[in-house]
Amino acid sequence: MFRLLSALLLSCLSLWCAACSPDPRKEADKLFDAMDYAGAIKGYAPLIANKNAHLEVRRRYALSLARVGRAADAEPLLATILQTSPDPEVASAEIDCLALVKGLEDAWKLGQDLLRKYPEAATVHRAVGTLAAQRGDTASAVMHLERALVLEPKLAAAHANLGDLRLKEGDVVGAMERYQRAVESEPRSPMSVRTRVRMAQVVGDARPDQAMAVLQEAVAIDPSSPEVEAELGKLLAGQGLYEESIQYLKAAYEQKLERTDILSTLGYSFLQKAMSNPDPGLQHQDLLAARMWLNRLLTKDPAYRGAHNNLGKTLAKLGDTEQAELAFRQELNLFPSSVEALTNLGRYLADQGQADKAKELLTRAFELDRSQVMLAGELGRMALLQGDWDGGLSWYETAYRLCQESAPDHRCRIDVPFQLARIAGHRKNKEAAVQFFQKAMEAGFTDVNRFKAEDDLRIIQTDPRVAPFLAAIPQ
Repeated sequence: MFRLLSALLLSCLSLWCAACSPDPRKEADKLFDAMDYAGAIKGYAPLIANKNAHLEVRRRYALSLARVGRAADAEPLLATILQTSPDPEVASAEIDCLALVKGLEDAWKLGQDLLRKYPEAATVHRAVGTLAAQRGDTASAVMHLERALVLEPKLAAAHANLGDLRLKEGDVVGAMERYQRAVESEPRSPMSVRTRVRMAQVVGDARPDQAMAVLQEAVAIDPSSPEVEAELGKLLAGQGLYEESIQYLKAAYEQKLERTDILSTLGYSFLQKAMSNPDPGLQHQDLLAARMWLNRLLTKDPAYRGAHNNLGKTLAKLGDTEQAELAFRQELNLFPSSVEALTNLGRYLADQGQADKAKELLTRAFELDRSQVMLAGELGRMALLQGDWDGGLSWYETAYRLCQESAPDHRCRIDVPFQLARIAGHRKNKEAAVQFFQKAMEAGFTDVNRFKAEDDLRIIQTDPRVAPFLAAIPQ
């Protein structure tokens, strides 16, 4: 009797525990419905191992794979489901995945077949419109995407794809409106994360604050998205926050997002970090890191714009001047109109005592970009070193004009008037020398020893308009 009661009790306990334990399928379904497709894949995976898994489980598992970008895994499952169970949502996912796995033409043929089968399915029109855009057929793409939105006005992917087309046409406002509608339609899906990244890319240069806000929304949805980390890293680099930039970019790279723009920004960020680091040991480490990332970039794309130039600057800082010169010249071979490469090679040659060649390159750089105040100043300084006072005056007058027009930094506002005062003093034009030196003092000039060391400025040392300023500066 006791054994019978024990058995009954154990049976009841088992039934009770089974009733209380969560249903794996229901848990996976919740994740799928919440658009947490990575979580849904983990939930459905054990159920899929059963060959007799329910069709809806297989369907949701395959769609989840497709929506997280695992096209190679999703495509055969989607194709099998389509053979036995007509489903427009599965059909559109199969078009998307087939394009990635087998190519655009195979996907296009399938898309035309499925359009005939599902002529009023918004998701199929969206998939075919996306495919048409990838094939370069903009008119067909717009037609199918707009048809998709007639059938289903809140279809987020259609809005996002139309945003891409608007952006390609140069309609930034129209693109952002479409992206915003896509995000509003699916605020927490993986697609909305990708759309937010796109929005940040569009506004990043002009509105970094808006780009940062959009990316923070994306981080709240998917904290480990490599695309979001990469964009955050690039945005922070543009703001001069190189330490933070490096952290995000390395995190994206470690998740196998090995894009050339990530490698380029990593190299640039380490280089800039090194240039502002007062510790020689840490500076050297950053330069070695910059060289490593830039070499990886050039292995992947030997003609990446700016890469050889940044490598040249890095090598020059490391003391490898011969290789630095080769890197600058390689950048110019690839991009003859690169102002930065012309400038860097010109400065390098000037340091090597090749003044005439340096002057030629720096002049070419200035002719390509006449807003470069510092270039005009450098050319003026080189002219004075060669005893060309007329050339020095011409270049420094140009630099002075640019100074006034472009609200430059203190170095320009101080150094350019000081040099013009020198030139005026050399020409015995005391009045002009005083006026320019006063402007340098007003901008913050405090280097009394530099002033006194200039023979050309002795003409104004005792001038009553200058002497009080000098006397007020602590020696």
